[in-house]
Amino acid sequence: MSQSRFSSQPNTPTGVDPELLLPALQHELHERMRVAAALQMLYQIFEEEVQALCGKRYSRSVGDGPRRAGFDRGSVFWAGQKVSVKKPRVKQGGQRAPSPGHKFW
Repeated sequence: MSQSRFSSQPNTPTGVDPELLLPALQHELHERMRVAAALQMLYQIFEEEVQALCGKRYSRSVGDGPRRAGFDRGSVFWAGQKVSVKKPRVKQGGQRAPSPGHKFW
């Protein structure tokens, strides 16, 4: 049986050396975990800012004070890549208040 021209080993069906593939996969997994941790931290900052403006989630606002008003699409750059995020939206008296996270954009 002849050896594939893409395979360096006869028993490797993908033609990729596993010793080279494993470090690349580990690096990719590590990067994805870092992005996930950074996004989790960003969402925590958003929540703290909204809570400082509007009070706890599901609490009633008093009078014409700031209130939660859904989310806007946004993005951040992380490690040279554009990552989509959901920015919380805050309204006060029918007008859009400064968006939480405006320090980051």
